[in-house]
Amino acid sequence: MLRFTPIARYGRDGTTGAESLFSGGNALHLLPAPSQKAAVDRAMLGALTIGRVASTGHEVALSEPLNWSLVMPLAGTIETEVNGRTLRARPGQGLLLEPGPRRTRVVPAKRGESFRGVPILLPAIAGAPGHAQGRILDAARSRQDAQALRLARLLYDEASGGTGLLDRPTVADSWTGLLSEILGDALRDAPPACVADGAAAGRVRKAEAFMHAHLGDIATIRDIAQAQGQSVRSLEVAFRSIRGVSPGRYLAELRLQAARALLLAEDGPASVTEVCLTCGIGHQGRFAAAYRARFGEPPSETLRRR
Repeated sequence: MLRFTPIARYGRDGTTGAESLFSGGNALHLLPAPSQKAAVDRAMLGALTIGRVASTGHEVALSEPLNWSLVMPLAGTIETEVNGRTLRARPGQGLLLEPGPRRTRVVPAKRGESFRGVPILLPAIAGAPGHAQGRILDAARSRQDAQALRLARLLYDEASGGTGLLDRPTVADSWTGLLSEILGDALRDAPPACVADGAAAGRVRKAEAFMHAHLGDIATIRDIAQAQGQSVRSLEVAFRSIRGVSPGRYLAELRLQAARALLLAEDGPASVTEVCLTCGIGHQGRFAAAYRARFGEPPSETLRRR
């Protein structure tokens, strides 16, 4: 069932249940307000992570090394610093961001009110240009932008307790593919908002392609570096610059995502052990703990719902 569940609460008295919506983690700081608080909820639909954020105002430094992010404000304003440029969105708009580090600030429309927003994470966007790092989507600007934002709102409404439209087991892949296709159209339809460092980005993309192709065989980061003719140090520097995490952290997240896809696939491996072997995961206990922290359920539960 597609429903939001709480993962983090922030207030004057501290933080409870501080799981991160983002795979690379985040550091959130509340802005001054009469009653400081923020709440983050999460829902999963196949490979999609759908978030619900309510806040009196906050700043957050985060890294999302693997997934694209579509962030849509419902009330208030969001601004994100990415690659030296600030992108802003208000209701009726959204931010579409490539994997990597960023710093975000959200503020309510009026003092005493709350910012409300919908972050959606998806692992790939069909046909995305390699140089894209940020786009402002605007429903008034293009049909593609309007369609993407409409889909995001539908996902939010259903996860908030909608009609059950998306609860069918076979629907997740279709919705992921549809959102990916529409966002790809939106990216190609607009000029780039910012451009990443070409040399470092190229090294990272080659390494990522190698990881995808040899996920079950990679033993160490040195294997990746040697296959690309790089030093481990240069690979580390490039990943931290472009993705905001080490290549080891990226590989671990990639394996989690691949394992989830196999656990959900109707024709996938029959056991969690087989999934781990296929994805190159050597320690099932650590995998199970990381999987539960990332997706809110143990891998055995995902397999059971297949």
